[in-house]
Amino acid sequence: MFERASVILTENGLPSDAFQMQFTIYQNYNSRENQILQVSPWNTKGSSLRAFMNTIGPEGSWGNEAIEIGLWHAVKESETPESISQVILIADAPENSQADVSQKRASFGEAY
Repeated sequence: MFERASVILTENGLPSDAFQMQFTIYQNYNSRENQILQVSPWNTKGSSLRAFMNTIGPEGSWGNEAIEIGLWHAVKESETPESISQVILIADAPENSQADVSQKRASFGEAY
């Protein structure tokens, strides 16, 4: 995919590295601070993203997930000078309800 995107960009007079992708992994509130949100660097090569994903494993299994953490990160990225144009959300569980968020955040004594 990256190779094809690079060719298309070059054919249209754009820098070949104008297309970048970042993977953001969110877990749930029973994950520790360094695991609830894990973010790859921005990449122009699929192999770098694959290497990042090889470091990720299942965590928790506390029902619904903290999708709001992943979306929060996307909003923060959209506020940078480089910004972002798209977000693709892939999940294996539905989002937490507002009541779930309050209850689960309190489990580790986190005040948000």
